[in-house]
Amino acid sequence: MNKRKLFAAITLAATVIAPAAIAVSCTRTPTDVLSLKDVKLNSTFNNLKFSEYQKVGSIFDKKITKKVRDASGTIVERTASLWEWFRYAEGEIVKVSDGDTVTVRITKQPYSFPGETGIKLPNEVRVRIPFIDTLEEHGHGGVEIDPEEKRLALQDHEYAEKLLPEGSKVRLIADSWTDASYDRVVASLFIGEGFQKNFSVEMLAGGYTLPRLNDSTRGSFTTQFDDESKINISSYMLPFLAYAYNEGIYEKRGFYKSEVKDPYQLATKYKSHGEGIIETGRYLLSQYYVKRGSVTEQNNIFKWLFKKLSL
Repeated sequence: MNKRKLFAAITLAATVIAPAAIAVSCTRTPTDVLSLKDVKLNSTFNNLKFSEYQKVGSIFDKKITKKVRDASGTIVERTASLWEWFRYAEGEIVKVSDGDTVTVRITKQPYSFPGETGIKLPNEVRVRIPFIDTLEEHGHGGVEIDPEEKRLALQDHEYAEKLLPEGSKVRLIADSWTDASYDRVVASLFIGEGFQKNFSVEMLAGGYTLPRLNDSTRGSFTTQFDDESKINISSYMLPFLAYAYNEGIYEKRGFYKSEVKDPYQLATKYKSHGEGIIETGRYLLSQYYVKRGSVTEQNNIFKWLFKKLSL
């Protein structure tokens, strides 16, 4: 939340090729995104439609067979759900610190296979939630937060608390439980019945945050797209994060209802990070919302998907 990662400026032109100046002046309807509403992804995504982002957790119910070494060093076939492969833990919400950080009381330690030395988390753990970066409401090192940023940050905080009321049950998965951001573990949070909803997806769909992706996320997503067993959680999540993000903008939810007109204007409210934060999630933005540069298959998920899915 306190690191700047600016991607190279990239953007504009997906299913059709058009000069940037013309595209910016066109309708703001994200037709590339909306046309995917009823399109199903492949079986590695549980054949979910793009618009079924509220069922994204069901992907991890799927059982995958891998060849692994057991405790004796023998190579064996092991079948387990993706939840288990990603070492899921469970807990209850103790506190929402801000829109992307929560404290969880652990009720079930990270899953371990027979014969393994299990991972032990503290009874209570602060969790930095990936794929999103919300506005700052707390200053660090004596730095005061801009009043406008704090006012909006309190709104996304309130929305986060609605999604995560105190005592609500959550399931967490991580690429690695040893990853940390400051004093927090980094883990994806799943909520609701059957843990089908993902918190980051819901915050984007609600219009209360901008996305933040790591530098390697795009490459991992495209190379792992057809893999039944994807290495990274983000490789399962990206299509749904992207659809939810643009739907939140188009439907004028959250901040887009009355506070800002588009994600670029929202980025200007991120005084603590700088408005360049828009670049860290531009890969997920509809070509019709992009304001600068050109859109290519390398820098836009929708352009890549249209080619990959032959749409």
